[in-house]
Amino acid sequence: MGHVAPQRHRAQLRLECRAHGRGTVRQPHRGSRQQAILAGAQASLCPAPSPGTADVQLISVADKLYNARAILEDYREIGPTVWKRFKRGRNDQISYFDQLLAVYKSSAASRIVDELERVVNELRKISAKEA
Repeated sequence: MGHVAPQRHRAQLRLECRAHGRGTVRQPHRGSRQQAILAGAQASLCPAPSPGTADVQLISVADKLYNARAILEDYREIGPTVWKRFKRGRNDQISYFDQLLAVYKSSAASRIVDELERVVNELRKISAKEA
């Protein structure tokens, strides 16, 4: 596709991510997170997109990068209290990002995946004493 998808195409991509990701991405328990990771591995990295859809994969990685950056920024502002937002805490949250990174890297390396890895590593480093 390219750099900027036409509005109609962007809307379709959002619907595809929502439709396929419903019930798997934002569940608080480990089973659903594992399903999201496996779905990503089986379907070009978005939690259950159409196989081979690079644009949907990019949306998935961008979403995880946004989330990781938000957690990192909040950690810098409020410290370990940020982990109270997650039922499973710091270690499981970082592990979730690590598992997603493994899936993303197995598909194709890219600058956005590298940036997600950098942010997750910074988050791991800055919060190491809570491990």
